[in-house]
Amino acid sequence: MINSSNSELTDNNQTSYIFPNFSTNDVLRIQLDSLRQFRIIFAWISLVIVIIGLIGNFVSFFILTSPKMRISTNVFLSSLCVSGFIALFGLLFNSIIYDLSHLYGLFPNFLIILYKLYPYIYPIITTFQMASILLTVCVSVNQFLYIYFSKLRSQSKQSKKQECQRAFKIVILMFLISILYCIPYWLKFGYDDQRGLHETELSMNQWFKKIVHLYMYLPIAYIIPFSILIFTNAYLIATITSKKKRQQKLGIKENRKVKKDSDEDEINELNGDKNDKLRRRGDSILTLSLKNPIKSNGIDVYKFSFVLNNPRKSTIKPKKIKKESSLSKSVTIMLIAVVFLFFICQFPVLILHLINSTICSTNAKQCNESFLLKYYLVISKLLLNINLSCNFVCYCLFSKKFRTVFKEIFSSQNFFKSFFCFYN
Repeated sequence: MINSSNSELTDNNQTSYIFPNFSTNDVLRIQLDSLRQFRIIFAWISLVIVIIGLIGNFVSFFILTSPKMRISTNVFLSSLCVSGFIALFGLLFNSIIYDLSHLYGLFPNFLIILYKLYPYIYPIITTFQMASILLTVCVSVNQFLYIYFSKLRSQSKQSKKQECQRAFKIVILMFLISILYCIPYWLKFGYDDQRGLHETELSMNQWFKKIVHLYMYLPIAYIIPFSILIFTNAYLIATITSKKKRQQKLGIKENRKVKKDSDEDEINELNGDKNDKLRRRGDSILTLSLKNPIKSNGIDVYKFSFVLNNPRKSTIKPKKIKKESSLSKSVTIMLIAVVFLFFICQFPVLILHLINSTICSTNAKQCNESFLLKYYLVISKLLLNINLSCNFVCYCLFSKKFRTVFKEIFSSQNFFKSFFCFYN
């Protein structure tokens, strides 16, 4: 909805077509009040989500860095927890507490402090948000390579420790890229006693806006990451689906084979062929044979030899292989859930950024007066908080090992003793 400054909503007598019994000022007041109530409700919801997210990221970090969880995938996920925690902590003050204080008209001195700190907090938040995007891509690509090159990986002599060290180096590289990428954001805002919080002259330059918001932000933060995530997750979903179908087919064949063997065993039992029955069941047969006697002091000495007939080769995988396969599947499903959450929450932010980069760059007045865009901005902020907060829920829902380690650390009566023993 567009406010009363738009000529489509008002006539020459300043009477609203939408609300004919109200003047334009009354309509504007109603719209502002409804927007204020909407912002208050969403600010309180965001506050609850951010507090839960801070606790969830803190707990997830300690679980994912525990000795039992040390694999390369968890190095990326634990780093994602760190970046999410710092970004949420910044948003808690820079966005949520600021909104509540501003809307309720409380703590004016605290608001002045936030204004002064905003030019420094804003680029830090942006840096760790960018790091979260890059780490989400890294963890998805890592799992894609893990499955795609599984045969080569089984032949490789590289230990888990070496894989974790390599993953840690990639994480450091992602943070460095995020820091370099966000250098222009340190130049966007300034504060002084005369003008207060304001945009710098450089940030108001059209070329600066095009380079930073259009040519840098869209490809690096959205187009390239979204393309990689779509490709890798499509492959992971296809792999899981094909494996499930293959297992179902093998299960049907195995049931038919077992039924056929049992029918043949009944026939053989009737015929008295018990040895054949044992062979068909895959049981080994122990036989005793007497070799040719050896003369020793005129006495025949017989050599006893025990022969274990080769059993039929089992088609069942070893327990270790089964365990690794199930763990890989659960990790893959968990990562797909994390990426889907990322898509759902980040896509509206992408649309908002496209609007700001295209329409609002040429029609700034229309964007500032658009109530619809203001509502959309509030919803986008909430989704961004959800994305940074709810990875813990995905870990708990889809990772059995994560739940097990969580119970081991937090279910003990003497929590601190079990916690420090677990890490030592």
